[in-house]
Formats: sequence, C-alpha cells, structure tokens
Amino acid sequence: MTSKAEKNPFVGPWHIDCRLSAQLPSDDLIRGRFLINLVAASLATGVLIFTFWQLYVGGSLSSEINYWQDQIAGHRRQFAELKLATKQLEAKVARLDEAYNLMSEPYSLSDFVLSLGRTRVPRMTIASINGFAGGVVLRGTMHESSGPAAQTLRRYVEDLRKDPAIGPLFSTIALVSLDRGESGDVLTFEIACKLKAAPAP
Repeated sequence: MTSKAEKNPFVGPWHIDCRLSAQLPSDDLIRGRFLINLVAASLATGVLIFTFWQLYVGGSLSSEINYWQDQIAGHRRQFAELKLATKQLEAKVARLDEAYNLMSEPYSLSDFVLSLGRTRVPRMTIASINGFAGGVVLRGTMHESSGPAAQTLRRYVEDLRKDPAIGPLFSTIALVSLDRGESGDVLTFEIACKLKAAPAP
C-alpha cells in the first residue's frame, strides 16, 4: 500500500521564480571595474611613496650640505694655517734641494783659492770670496784706469772659463759689476760663478 508522500512528489512549497536575469548586472563588468580600480590605486600609492621618498632624500642632502658648509666655515682658519705651513715646508724643501745640489758637486775651497791665486792678473786684488746657494761671488779691485781695467777683467773672466781647474766646476762665469771708485785708477768688480746642476741620481 502506497503512502501519501509517495503519491505526491512535490513536498516543498511551490512558488514562481520572478527574477529578471536579463536585467541583472553582469559579473564580468563588476570584475573589470574592480581590477581597474585596483591598478589605479596601486599606481597612485606608488607615485605617492616615490614623491615622499624624493622629498626625504632631498631634505637629507640639503641637511648634509649645510652641515659640511658649516664645518668648512668653522675650520677656515685652520685651512689657511695649513696652507701657509705647506708653503713654508715647500720653501724649506727647495733650500734642501739646493744644498743637495751643492754637495753633489763638491769642490775643495783651498784648491779653489789656490787656483784663483794662480790665475790672478797683475794689479788685481781679490777682497772677498762669498759663497751662496748656487755658486760663488768674487769681489775685488783693479788698480788701472777704467778702460784698460775693464778689458783686463773681461780677459780674466774668459781665462777662468778656460782654466782646467776652475772652468769645469761652474756652468757660467760672468762679470756682473764694474764700479769706478773715487780715484780714476781704481775699479771695483764682481764676478759671479754659478755651479753646475747636480747630475740625476
């Protein structure tokens, strides 16, 4: 014998589907707008972060520049003192180089004086022999009238250049001063002898 439920298969409440599926918004359209909004928001966020980062970096660089400018201004006096000390050191080094050049081209003072005595012409008096960083200066007098004395001194300088004991020591030997004294028969003179440059080590 069949039950009542088996005779009536529609147990649940019966109703009519009133939904208008054709007028409902499309799921694809909603998904596309969401993706577009998401990309736009991401780009805006990236631009905003980049802008803030540039502002931060610019501010940091400006702060560092101001700091170092303040440091330079505060130590300007020390920089000037250091520059002056460097110049003084360079001058002292140049003097040491000149001294080295003198020592690397040695000559015996006694032999040099003897050679000058040997080459001295008549009526000549050598009053002083003064050395300087680059050579020697001879000062003396000639007891002759101006014209003959000048000619004698020029020949004497030429003889010094050709002398085998004196000439090789110096690169130049020159008559640098002639002065007529109170008497016309006395002429004071100066002869500068410049040492040769030291050979390269």
